[in-house]
Amino acid sequence: MAIAVETLDTSLRLKLVVGTNDKGDPIFKTRSYKDIRDGADPEDIYEVAQGLGDLISSPVSEIQLLQNSSLIEE
Repeated sequence: MAIAVETLDTSLRLKLVVGTNDKGDPIFKTRSYKDIRDGADPEDIYEVAQGLGDLISSPVSEIQLLQNSSLIEE
C-alpha cells in the first residue's frame, strides 16, 4: 500500500512585533495570506514576505509557511 501526500492549501503567516508590554516583553500580532501557489519557490516566498513586512512597518519576528495536506492511499 502506497501513501501519497496531497497539499490542500498553503498560506503565509508573518509574526510581527507591534510593541512591548510593561515588563518589556514583545507583543506579537500575526498576519496571514492565503492561496500561496503550490510549488512556489521558498526563496521567492521569503522575499515577498520581507517586502510585505516593509510595507506593514512593524518588525517581522518570524515568517511561517503553513501547509494543510491530506494523506491518500494510491
